[in-house]
Amino acid sequence: MVHVPARRPEGERPRVLGDGRRPKAPPLPLWIKPERKLTVSDVMGFMRDHFEGTPLDMTKDVGASP
Repeated sequence: MVHVPARRPEGERPRVLGDGRRPKAPPLPLWIKPERKLTVSDVMGFMRDHFEGTPLDMTKDVGASP
C-alpha cells in the first residue's frame, strides 16, 4: 500500500509540534459519533484491557485477586 499525504487546503499553515517537528500522521478526531447509544457494558468492554500488558497493568498487582 502506498501512503499518499493529504493535501492542505489553500492558505492553511502546516501543523508544527511544540519542539518544531512536523507530525507524520494526520491528527485523530477528538470524538466520533457512535452508530447507537453506548451502554455501560459497552464502555466496560472497551476499557477492560486498556492497561493490560503495560506497567499500569493491575491484573498482576499486589492487590489483584487470585
